[in-house]
Amino acid sequence: MNARHPFSRLVSAWRDKFPKDRKTGGETYWFRKYGKFISAKFEQDYYEKPDEYYISFPAFADYVAWIGNRARFDHHWKTFNYHCRPCQLRFDFITKAETSSQDSKFIINQANISHIPHIQLPEMYDSSPLHSHPPEDYFIQVSHVTVERLHHAYREDFRLFGYSTSSFEKAAQGRVPEIFTQRKRRAISFADEKYHSYLLRKVFAEHQRSHRLLL
Repeated sequence: MNARHPFSRLVSAWRDKFPKDRKTGGETYWFRKYGKFISAKFEQDYYEKPDEYYISFPAFADYVAWIGNRARFDHHWKTFNYHCRPCQLRFDFITKAETSSQDSKFIINQANISHIPHIQLPEMYDSSPLHSHPPEDYFIQVSHVTVERLHHAYREDFRLFGYSTSSFEKAAQGRVPEIFTQRKRRAISFADEKYHSYLLRKVFAEHQRSHRLLL
């Protein structure tokens, strides 16, 4: 099993699904499924640019913090604890993406196969500006409240794999989303939940229709 820092996984999910510089030609499946709701609820300038097919990372982080670790968590950013069940399954080794080189050498030595010629895997390289910054840089416009709520949502991963939020907490300087400061948060959250559920049902129905047409 190969673990990764939960906040790095969030950045990676956003990079892959939502960034503005992707050449998608307009509205994508991911924007239809999540982007419209996230933009309307968490983007500051949504009502100035309602038709722009883009959500910022701070808005995405606010959304994930808002839903918490509920069933509606998409599998692309669910916890490793949910995916891999490290407490139920007996893994021979649990490695980390951040120390993969050292971990690989350790596994080779433990398996007593160091005499076998080592195959050097090519390093992944992406020239995109999105991939030229460390994950902490994306949290500069994220609020401390959002970081705390994200830490709570991923608390099992942080506890099981020994990760820390300290570098991300230092980076976080963004505003606190209004949805986290409303006095009537419970009523507002219930209304948002109903709207979000409606959007997901609508997208699923559209997906099913298009699939039948292809068949």
